[in-house]
Amino acid sequence: PVVNDGHLLGIVTTTDLINYLLDQF
Repeated sequence: PVVNDGHLLGIVTTTDLINYLLDQF
């Protein structure tokens, strides 16, 4: 998945959460 600014700041954004959940499958 693409690491966005939210991840770099240590903040879990909505997009990060969705990408994380999708990676589980």
